Amino acid sequence: GDDNNEGYVTNYHNIGGYHQEDENDNKSCSSLEAPTGPIDYIKTANFAHDLVSQITMQKDDFLSPTNREENLWWWTSDNAGGGGGIQGWLPAIVADIAEDFIAKPNKRRSKSCNNSGDITFPESDDDSDPFEDLSDNDQGGGSSGTSNRGDQTDIDQSDIGLNSVSYIAGDTTDLSAYRNNHEQPKSEGCKPHVEDIVHDVSTDRWKKKVDPSSSKKAKSKKTNKNPRVAAQIRKLEHNMEVQNVELGHYHPRVAASLVAIGVLRVENGEPDLAIDAILEALKIQKARRDPRSMARSLHVLADIYGRHLKEYDLAMSCYQDVQHIERRLYGPDHPENAHTLNRMGRVHASRSQFYEAMEKHQQALKVLKACVGEDPNHPAVSQTLIFIGEVYYQERNSLDTIISNSGKDDYTSFLQTGMIDIIAHAHDSRGNYKKALGFLEEKLQLISSVKDFPQDHLASILNSLGTLSCKSGVFMEAIDYYQQALDIQMRHGCTEVDVATAKVLIGTVEYQLGQYHKALKLLEGALNVFQREFGSHHEVVADTLHRIGLVKGALWYHVGSKESLESALDMQYQLFGPEDLSILQTHLALIWIELNQGEMDHDIAVREVKSILTKQEAAIGNKAHPILADTLLLLAKVYLLNYTSSNEKTAFRLLRESFQMREQFLGRDHPLQADTFYWIAVEGIRHHSKHQHGLNMFMSVLRVRTETLGERHVDVAAVLGMIGRCHAGLGATEEASKCLNEALEMAMESIGPNHPSLGEIYIGIGLLEMRQCHFDKARESIQKAIDIYNSVDMSLSHTLRKEAEECLERVERDEMLCV
Repeated sequence: GDDNNEGYVTNYHNIGGYHQEDENDNKSCSSLEAPTGPIDYIKTANFAHDLVSQITMQKDDFLSPTNREENLWWWTSDNAGGGGGIQGWLPAIVADIAEDFIAKPNKRRSKSCNNSGDITFPESDDDSDPFEDLSDNDQGGGSSGTSNRGDQTDIDQSDIGLNSVSYIAGDTTDLSAYRNNHEQPKSEGCKPHVEDIVHDVSTDRWKKKVDPSSSKKAKSKKTNKNPRVAAQIRKLEHNMEVQNVELGHYHPRVAASLVAIGVLRVENGEPDLAIDAILEALKIQKARRDPRSMARSLHVLADIYGRHLKEYDLAMSCYQDVQHIERRLYGPDHPENAHTLNRMGRVHASRSQFYEAMEKHQQALKVLKACVGEDPNHPAVSQTLIFIGEVYYQERNSLDTIISNSGKDDYTSFLQTGMIDIIAHAHDSRGNYKKALGFLEEKLQLISSVKDFPQDHLASILNSLGTLSCKSGVFMEAIDYYQQALDIQMRHGCTEVDVATAKVLIGTVEYQLGQYHKALKLLEGALNVFQREFGSHHEVVADTLHRIGLVKGALWYHVGSKESLESALDMQYQLFGPEDLSILQTHLALIWIELNQGEMDHDIAVREVKSILTKQEAAIGNKAHPILADTLLLLAKVYLLNYTSSNEKTAFRLLRESFQMREQFLGRDHPLQADTFYWIAVEGIRHHSKHQHGLNMFMSVLRVRTETLGERHVDVAAVLGMIGRCHAGLGATEEASKCLNEALEMAMESIGPNHPSLGEIYIGIGLLEMRQCHFDKARESIQKAIDIYNSVDMSLSHTLRKEAEECLERVERDEMLCV
């Protein structure tokens, strides 16, 4: 019984910010802009994401039922409601996110600027959960880390309870590096007797005053909103009974089990029962004179009162007692004190007590400055800055402030001190690109009324907005911002370096929009300027080489791509050290190139990407970030390049995790979200002949790609080709021919005649001809695909080459049968 409960005890130690199991590196994340970081416009920050949340954070159930895990594609009419739903054909592990992707497209976000000259704020999140940001980042969309990513063949249902504990009470900051050296109080003078600490804390003030009859009724009511969670509660309660008998009621494992049960009770919609469990745990912990455990349990209790019951007075009482315990344990300047101050600030903010909220967050910032220094990229510091920004927005958008028109001087001061820039940078470093956009767009509106505002600084703001728009997948807005910045620089005088920098930025957007040849010309022109001005060994040169390598890779100029990436990598190693994010990004690009060329073994590639993913998590300091989502997507693609049913199963888990992690920050309509489902749908038709359902998914992918990338992008051509293949598989010959021919024409126009994207379209045309018994034409089309693959030195084991060869064999076989 005890062994089964060990996981809950371990996870319980994560409550309230005590991530004692994590050893993440808290190094600076100054290169989070990679590959855009070295070109830095506003020197105080490289920005990202919009403050008032435009994204609905949701906690999803990641696991399919255990009895379905063995059969990944599990297509049964029961699950589909007659076979018509998405879940009737997709693997259970990705069915729900696919249904959301197809059925609920996001509205495109628009700029916050208007033409009237008035300030338009991002939509206020008045109804949002004020405690949400205290636990939404470290869990990584349900990820439990990278140690078993890609190796998981089955998942124990008991893991769900662990994620639940972290979800409700998890800290958003990683303070483990500091804690390891500062577990003891700063001086003997601060070190009280444990008995004195717990003696001063009264448990009576934590109890919710309720009517006895209503309480009894609530306790007797069986909600069972989530059968899975209810089963976890029963299992834990059974384990706790065993612990009571074997260890005694006042054993710390019993207290840990009670807290875990309380957390699950909340998840199951039973907050009153949850409170009872945690109060009993606190009773045990106080009797054992264990203030550290009491502080952690009080964090959980305060979270329940504040987040779930809106009992803010009780939540504040809990936090005050936590503060009393922590100050006596650690002294005044310790990260745990900052963490508690931030939580107290969130309670004040939820009650519209903005002055008090800002005061708590500023106190937290002061404590962190004493603990970890002034690095704005430190996860704890950046999170505190984000809280300050949210209080600023909540107060400014509150009805009382609008009616009274008060606080104008405060907002002007907020702008003049550069706090908007700092908060935007904090959002950027955490991957919240849209939130950073919201801050910088507001700053742009505010400075429009400032006379004689420095034009070079205005150009820098516009360039930063362009970079953030590009990261957010809004590429046309990015070009607009870059063009405005360049116009200002041209009017007020600019250097060759300024123009070269503009070329790099615009070239990067052109690359995203599929204009690879144009992008390459811009980037190579800029590189010549940078090498002449800065020499051949400079971070801007390395960054530009990285971008050139990406563009050449997209063109399948793999020799040139590898040369550029290797040059960038060597330079970055010397400039930044081996763990810098820009190095990791370049290394990932090299792995993909070498894998496509057959220069790297598949298993080695998997190990390398997993290792990089772990290093990225350590460098970023969180388990959820768009950069990590991109690496998960790449890892899934690596698995799919070497198709086996086991690899497919692993890839789909990774695709799901990537989608949900990215959705937290960028929503569903980002082009990389469309890429995720493109790969899922391709697997469906390529290996499982699910043409009708594949058609539905490809149509949704087409919508997102057309909106974000334009109507003539090579990726739009690719999905049109797949739509044609689906039509062919369904017998709609005329519609298939129309889609395939349009795709071929579009791809020829955008990428030229010898790109592998055309090879996939030729295979689709060949399969259509074969279905019509036009075997010579089919053979000719498929051979064209093979010739293209040969021309770019595609690996002999590559999935596309294997598919072409199998299709050619199928043509020969079907022709013989037809004769």
